Amino acid sequence: MSEIKEIEVKDEKDFEQKVLKSEDPVVIAFDAPWCQSCKITNSKVKEVVKEHEKDIKIAKVDTYEAPEVAQKTDVLCLPAVAIVNDGKVQSKLEGLPRTEDIKEFVDRNINSDENEKEKNEKDENEERKKEKDETEENILQTVLLPLQEMNTL
Repeated sequence: MSEIKEIEVKDEKDFEQKVLKSEDPVVIAFDAPWCQSCKITNSKVKEVVKEHEKDIKIAKVDTYEAPEVAQKTDVLCLPAVAIVNDGKVQSKLEGLPRTEDIKEFVDRNINSDENEKEKNEKDENEERKKEKDETEENILQTVLLPLQEMNTL
């Protein structure tokens, strides 16, 4: 379990400095004072983030105080949850999701970066192995086979 690091986003400048430039992934919970469903979703988001093994921050964005942030992230309805990783909004979830849906959403988007790194490492290793095999084949073709032919003559 990780400790919840909550960020209050007041405007677009706050959003850029505290969310987009964060070294840790950030789950953004968009809400409004009148939105009761947002309060329910926000508590589910906190529960999911608290149970997650990675360090994840939560940014709370009041769409009345910071409408430009909601517009910039294409939030069309409330409640809405978004994930920012490496300075980019990776994905968004709108409506009233179940806790399981939020957990799956967070896992898929937070761990996707690790999965991509693993895939890239695997691809690089396969490429190195292929290059090594080709080099060995070239040595065989250019050095050993001609030597063998010379010995048989």
